[in-house]
Amino acid sequence: MFAEERQQIIIKKVLTDKAVTVKELSHLFKVSMPTIRSDLDLICNLNPHIERTHGGIVLANSDVSKLTSYEERKAQNLEEKKQIGAIAAKMINHQDTIMIDSSSTCFEIALQLEHIEKNITIITTSLNIAFKLKENTNLTVVIIGGLLKPKSITVQNSFDDNIINAFNIDKYFFSASGISLDNGFSDYNYNEVIDKKKFLSRSRQAIALIDSSKFDIISKSSFASLAEVDYLITSDKVSQKTIERYKKSINIITS
Repeated sequence: MFAEERQQIIIKKVLTDKAVTVKELSHLFKVSMPTIRSDLDLICNLNPHIERTHGGIVLANSDVSKLTSYEERKAQNLEEKKQIGAIAAKMINHQDTIMIDSSSTCFEIALQLEHIEKNITIITTSLNIAFKLKENTNLTVVIIGGLLKPKSITVQNSFDDNIINAFNIDKYFFSASGISLDNGFSDYNYNEVIDKKKFLSRSRQAIALIDSSKFDIISKSSFASLAEVDYLITSDKVSQKTIERYKKSINIITS
């Protein structure tokens, strides 16, 4: 089957079902998930009434598209994210100043820090993380001001660089929509890409939290090469062959 034919079938399916996932389409057409993701990116670029989600596509303005995308992402690969978050939390030292992004994987770090007794300053763009940690009196929680992203808990387009510039960030924990050897870390939202580049430039260490679904994926805009990131934390769900390919370019820690 030609790609164009496959894409037309996908369009008809999303018009009928309101939403389709990468996994079900991969099974239906017996092609790889990266192939399906490429199809979906092209479909969304050419069809403004169809929206891309992390796990597939939805029909714009349908009830499905109004679901909280953050909650959908949070439920995906949850056990992996918990393992990754637990490893990341162990890298945080007493009196560290850290930056945590708003990804669902990084939220697992916050769960580990909720009752921690270390004195830590935490800077974040996530309302969820800020509210989760604000009651721990050992923690100083700073939330970056900006625009509140629809269907999410992310503040983006930070207004005041003076807030970030006022801190020497020891460790920046972040995730991405995709990672590849050639294009590094990438994301769908351009405003978040701009913010992530800014946060990386202010951090002594950059630590990526990447679950198995993100490998060999190229999203819309890259914000860091593999060489610009100090550590990549992932799970044992990633094949050893993939780990071997990536470890030539970045330090990898697996659960």
